[in-house]
Amino acid sequence: MKIEIPFYNLINILFVGVSFSFINIMMYPKIMNYMKILNYNKSLIIWIIFISLTYFIGVIINRFGSLIEDFLKKFKLINFDNDYKKYQIVFKKYPNMSTLSREYALSRTGVAMFLVLFVETLIKIILFKTIMYFYLSLLFLVILFVFIFSMRKYSNKIYVLMQ
Repeated sequence: MKIEIPFYNLINILFVGVSFSFINIMMYPKIMNYMKILNYNKSLIIWIIFISLTYFIGVIINRFGSLIEDFLKKFKLINFDNDYKKYQIVFKKYPNMSTLSREYALSRTGVAMFLVLFVETLIKIILFKTIMYFYLSLLFLVILFVFIFSMRKYSNKIYVLMQ
């Protein structure tokens, strides 16, 4: 049985899930105590569960990105044309539309991931009153804005092609 994972799913879902999980493991070192079983027992079942869990985390972040996209559209922070028939015509006419759409989706998921990480560090600052997470939250905020501008750039390119 051959299992194929599309490139989009690999990058936009699995990689995001693994990245999010890794960042949280770094922020919460006690998680490693629970994960030591992975070091001692490298059974295939445990690794499949780990990969499945990180994939699922990536799916959740990806879906959360769709909600953020609706918010950004509502406040006109990104340009968007919902005409799918027009999109199909433009897609056939411009082969790079696939790349632009994929990059747009990756940026959207990046916005979602770094927004969640930013809020998470803000909660840690409030609860634990520690300065260390302040700098981490600033880093996440900067990266969040980079992804927002990237998402805006790709949405504008797609929007212009569709006009």
